[in-house]
This record gives sequence, C-alpha cells and structure tokens, in this order.
Amino acid sequence: MNDIKMTYIADDSTVGVNGEFYKVEINSVANIRAIQWYGKFGEIEHNDGMPNIIIDNADNLKFLLEAWNLAKLKSNKPHTYSVWSEELSNWIVDENLKKKHDLESEIGKAKFYLEGTDFKMLPDYTPNEGAESIESVKEKRFIARELIRKKELLLQAIDEQQEKTHVAGNI
Repeated sequence: MNDIKMTYIADDSTVGVNGEFYKVEINSVANIRAIQWYGKFGEIEHNDGMPNIIIDNADNLKFLLEAWNLAKLKSNKPHTYSVWSEELSNWIVDENLKKKHDLESEIGKAKFYLEGTDFKMLPDYTPNEGAESIESVKEKRFIARELIRKKELLLQAIDEQQEKTHVAGNI
C-alpha cells in the first residue's frame, strides 16, 4: 500500500483512495474519527481527545481498501440490465431486464420511424422525385405498428412472468 493515499472518515463511513471516495459498509470503531494513510505512514485520529497515533504499517488497514474496492465495484453498474448479487459480490445480467431493454429499444426505433413519417400520411403530401412511394411508406408503417404490438405483448409476458416469480418467492 506504499503507492496509495487513503482516508477513512468514520462519521459517514467513507473511504477515499487517491482522492476517489465511496461510502462503505463497515462497522466504525467508537473513538476513531478518521484514519489517514499517506503512502508510507499514516495516523489514526480520535474523537475523544486522545492524541493521534502514528502508524507505519498498513496491514491492519487492508479491510478499508477491500471495502473501498467493493463500494467502487457496486457503484459502477456495467449495464442498465445488471443487478447486484450479494451472494457473488458482483454484478450479474438479469436476462429478463436485458430482454425488456432490447424490446423497449426496438419499440422506440419503430415509434421513431412512425413519428418521422407522419407527415407523409397527410392528404396534401407529395413525395419528391426519387423519394419512397406512399405505398412503400404505408407498408413500412404497418410493419412498424405490428412490430410495436408484438413487442409490447412480449414485454407484458415478461412482466407477468416476473410478477409470478416474485409472488412465488414470497410464499
């Protein structure tokens, strides 16, 4: 730990390593206000009037670094469909969330197409030379609406499956 600077602030259970701070899950010691590690030595600051204690060995501070590493890992969610596993102490992909994310993305693209072609359905619209025909636009809009309908049914099925799993897990 000679290459890092670390600060532990007991009042708010925060650990900072090289200026990057995270709230950690550790039990604080009653009379410790802060712990500083400067790379080669450090000090323990008390909140009860006792003088600071200078330390020259960081072995007993490794638990702070481990707590900081875990807090950093937890704060950096890799995907919108990731969930934290306490059992594994890591992020895992929730396949249902991933499916929902992908379906919502496809629905969004189809809705964007529909919104972008609304003006082509107006009675006074005349396509420019070389532009897509009205019939082609109508066909694509029909396909987009069908895609939205089917994807929304799949989303509903996933939600129902999650609800059944949640209810079964609470029994």
